[in-house]
Formats: sequence, structure tokens, C-alpha cells
Amino acid sequence: MEFDEALKHEALCDEIKAITCVIRKIDKNRTGCEWDNGKLGYIQHDPKVIRKVKSLLLAIAKRYVGDHDWLDNVDADPSWAARIIDESSCPKVVSDAWYKFYTIDNQGREWGQPFFRINPEKAPNQNQIEEQYLELKLTA
Repeated sequence: MEFDEALKHEALCDEIKAITCVIRKIDKNRTGCEWDNGKLGYIQHDPKVIRKVKSLLLAIAKRYVGDHDWLDNVDADPSWAARIIDESSCPKVVSDAWYKFYTIDNQGREWGQPFFRINPEKAPNQNQIEEQYLELKLTA
């Protein structure tokens, strides 16, 4: 990678990190596979914040893809936008950031895996996750 390309990539990574830092994250060191298996419940996010983050990430994707109907609807299934992002010239960092939305439902609940986003009633724990399992602070 050329020096200028590396600088552009780092700037993109910083931009995505600044956009996504408002979303709480699970502390994988404290949860093991119990988070993935739905035993710890869900993380409740503000749905308005999730919509805004999705909108900003889709705007970044459009820089590489151009206009596409699937990138205009923040409420569409995240797999639709993912298909366009993954099959385009979008850098992997865009795809990686977008993947989080596979596990967040329209109510702002983030589950341990996409199956529970689609089928929340099948999650073993229907409660909001305990604070101890989340990263301690939001970081940019």
C-alpha cells in the first residue's frame, strides 16, 4: 500500500471509529460464549442513535458504491446493504463496522448473534444485559 493510500485508510478508520464509538460494546473477556448463545440477554441501545450511526456508515459506503436503493433505507434488513458493501470496492473496515447491525433489532436491542435479532423470543434470556458485561466506557 502506498503511503498516501495508507493515510487515507487510517483517516477512514478514524472516521468510522468516531461514528461507532457511541455504541456500547460487549466485553468478550467477561462473557465467553454465553453472550453469543443468548444467555446474557441483550444490550439496549437508543434506536435513534443506532439509526444515525447506520445512516452515517451507509453514507460512507456510498462514497465507494455510488447511489443504490439498498443504501438508502436504514430500516431495511442489514444483509441487503451488506451485500452491496461486500461486493463493491468498499474497504473491509466499512464491512466490519456494518456487521454489528446484523445483531441489532429495530428496537435497538443488540443480541449475541443475528438469529436472536430475527427471533428474539427464542433467546434464553429476554432481559437487558447486566452492566458488568459491557466495556467500562465509551471510547473514541
